[in-house]
Amino acid sequence: MTSTPTPEAGGPGRAFLLYNVARLGLLLLFGGILWLAGFRGMLLALFALVLSGIASWFVLGRQRVVVGQALSRQIQQRRVKFAQRTAAEDAAVDEMFARRSPSDD
Repeated sequence: MTSTPTPEAGGPGRAFLLYNVARLGLLLLFGGILWLAGFRGMLLALFALVLSGIASWFVLGRQRVVVGQALSRQIQQRRVKFAQRTAAEDAAVDEMFARRSPSDD
């Protein structure tokens, strides 16, 4: 069952949270495996970060696309709202100047 990734229903916040929880899970998984293998201290942290980063690149590719789509959609929506507010403000200022009488100069 292959389908195109779509943003989660909760918006970009939910997609971002799920992606980062999955990354944290991979970090803890690799940390645990390396700890059982005898790694300790800074070496454990370094190898766990590197290995989980590499794994997340391959394992979480789909979720990364979902986060990107959700963020892109939110940015576009904010741009549209900004343009609408700017147009409304411009119309209000134009109306204010149109109502201004010549004796106000």
